[in-house]
Amino acid sequence: YRFEQICRYFHTTSYKDHPKRGTDAWDPLFHMREFIEHFNKVNKKLWDLPQYVSLDETTFPTKAHWAIRVYNPKKVHKYGVKFYSINDPATGFIWHIWPYCNKQTWPGEARPKTFSSAYDIVRMAEEAKLGNTGTILVIDRGYTSLQVLWLLKKYLKIDTVGTVNTLALR
Repeated sequence: YRFEQICRYFHTTSYKDHPKRGTDAWDPLFHMREFIEHFNKVNKKLWDLPQYVSLDETTFPTKAHWAIRVYNPKKVHKYGVKFYSINDPATGFIWHIWPYCNKQTWPGEARPKTFSSAYDIVRMAEEAKLGNTGTILVIDRGYTSLQVLWLLKKYLKIDTVGTVNTLALR
């Protein structure tokens, strides 16, 4: 009971300074943004990036009614908050995370329609400063496409390993 009371009144940002929902400046993660930035900053200090890193997604189960909550009927926990993360594949250490915000991962910016998820992957790798580090990015079949491989190599000089769906080549 006491823990629930503490959680109810614990906030990292002020609601009065936050833009209203429906405006261009509205950020669905305003209550978590500072925590996520701090998490990423601290993890970079704690862990040296290995040569091989993986980009994957994870869903943290929640019953909270957030604007960023997603529904997946195939999971045991049907509702949750989805994050993309760059991990150390040997230990599972999460080095950098980005929340999935229902088609708008970066509030205030419109995603170019021509790049779709390929644009997101390149943007994540760029934000995590993986370019020109000699890191090899391992991505699963859901994210691997020739467009992603080409963009990562051309703009960020990142070597990538992944399985390409042969149906996508036709």
